Amino acid sequence: MSNHHGSHHGNGPQSRIQSICQRVFHLKDGEFTSDGVDKSARVLFPLSFVLFNICYWIYYLQPVIYTGEGD
Repeated sequence: MSNHHGSHHGNGPQSRIQSICQRVFHLKDGEFTSDGVDKSARVLFPLSFVLFNICYWIYYLQPVIYTGEGD
């Protein structure tokens, strides 16, 4: 009786992390390429900028929203 899932148990979470990195950074044979880094940066930098601004403005505007100090 063979277990076809046996090959996935050896690496565990590390293989999942490697798989995610390969998709996000477009890795070839586990190595970073300049093209892959450029493609990833085109998405990750604007996304991180937007997320930072959302968090910043929510924090910055809290006193105005909750206490009405802006009036």
